[in-house]
Amino acid sequence: MVFDEITILYIQVLSAVLMGVGYIISDKKITAYEEKFKVSLLNVGLRLSSDIETITRSKFYITKFFFISLILFYLPIANLHYRLIPMPNIFEYPNLWQVQLICLTTISLIGFARIIDVSKALLMLWALPSAVKAFFQFLRNCEKGPIATVGFLLLLISFLMRYLNLS
Repeated sequence: MVFDEITILYIQVLSAVLMGVGYIISDKKITAYEEKFKVSLLNVGLRLSSDIETITRSKFYITKFFFISLILFYLPIANLHYRLIPMPNIFEYPNLWQVQLICLTTISLIGFARIIDVSKALLMLWALPSAVKAFFQFLRNCEKGPIATVGFLLLLISFLMRYLNLS
């Protein structure tokens, strides 16, 4: 990955301004700005909390589909390995054996596709809002304030970009 040096410089300047805003603006104004920022972060966090609670309530529905998908995926594999359903004699019924193998493979692939769909839904509906909510709580609860914290995080990102340019 190659980042433009001017982009890295812009991010570092922005981070310096955000981290140094406490020295430039009076404490009253910075406190007022940080309180507005914290309120907006709190509102976003509350909206994400309601989304997470809704998903948690519907977790039974998602979990049921996940286990059905697992059964659809592993049952044909277990059948081939442990011979749960007796396979026909290949020499007597060659076409029946192939049809049964194709059916089991199709069922297994359908189960695997459902596992991917359910996992993607769980990731996007539960894990991503939870991570964003945790990040906003981190910003809201930092001692130096959310503005300086955003500046520090931008500085860390610029260091990472510079490192990626070196390697």
